[in-house]
Amino acid sequence: MQNLTRAHQELFRRTSDEQFASFAALVEHCRQEKESSQDRWHLPAELRPGTSQSPDSLQMDIGDDGSFLMNSWSFGQLCKLAGVNRDTVNRLSPDTAKRVFYETLPMGNKPLQVFTNENRVRSIHAASYTRLCNADLLAVIQEFATDWPIENRYKRFELVWFVLRSGRTTPRTAHGTT
Repeated sequence: MQNLTRAHQELFRRTSDEQFASFAALVEHCRQEKESSQDRWHLPAELRPGTSQSPDSLQMDIGDDGSFLMNSWSFGQLCKLAGVNRDTVNRLSPDTAKRVFYETLPMGNKPLQVFTNENRVRSIHAASYTRLCNADLLAVIQEFATDWPIENRYKRFELVWFVLRSGRTTPRTAHGTT
């Protein structure tokens, strides 16, 4: 029950840019997001953190593709790739964090998939990862979930958006497993 309460709070604390009046609006948002996103393939040595124009944040320099901001998810993936604790890096100044990543990021010869949307890195994955775009998932929902009761549709849109944003398809049990 505790997890359902947390999920409910998460669903209804969305900012205005994460709320949609209808399922069609959510589908359109995800379609535009997919169209403006790009997979970039680079060797780990070509991914280098850099300080952004804001003194309080880091950017990621990606080969010759330019500098990109990171979201919370991609920052966590960068920390995992470097083998450093995210909470520790968050306590450091951007210049110190940049040096930590320079020292700890691997220099392997297998390319990484860097998924970007406009000027932001959304995720970093190994070559074996297969992406399922939000728009593709919503297309399946549109095709097969035609019998949802009308009174529950708005809540279902919010639930779908929660799943898309969190990456979770099932709630956690009380023991933290799915």
